[in-house]
Amino acid sequence: MVLCSAVAEDASAIAEFYARNDEHFKAYLPPLPDNSHTLEFWAERIEKERQLAQEGSVYRFWAYLLDGVGPVGMVVVRSVNKYPNSSCEIGYGFDQRYCGAGLASEATAALVEFCFDSLHMHRVEACYMPRNTVSARVLAKLGFEVEGVLRGLMHLNGVWEDHAIASKINPNWKELPSA
Repeated sequence: MVLCSAVAEDASAIAEFYARNDEHFKAYLPPLPDNSHTLEFWAERIEKERQLAQEGSVYRFWAYLLDGVGPVGMVVVRSVNKYPNSSCEIGYGFDQRYCGAGLASEATAALVEFCFDSLHMHRVEACYMPRNTVSARVLAKLGFEVEGVLRGLMHLNGVWEDHAIASKINPNWKELPSA
């Protein structure tokens, strides 16, 4: 698997990815706008996310299998807080056809490494609904520790959903020299 940022030419494949997984994601993610299955929506969103990455606030990477199949999933870093917090939040979503194949663990491990090594984060957080045992296993496998439950964090499908919050601390973090 390889992780890469999206470019304009990826808009069609990304639109298909979300259309194919609409029901799969509905239980865990906020709904996308009605036009989210269009090339125009994804072309605009890809450009916006490119700008956010340049600003250092959001980084989204798409997972492609080495045989060219893809995208099969995505991982994202958001809520990037620079020093003195040096923390961020991560999320991920993978094609239902590949659930259980270890791709989410592999991609998320690479994302955490990016957060620690490239973004110089001290703390990485992830939230998931407690009933989402797949996400709980992915994060536990990567050494995340559950810190508690955020009650009524997100409104999904007409219900306020609780979310567990888990974090991983960078064991090799060192303060950067002052500029």
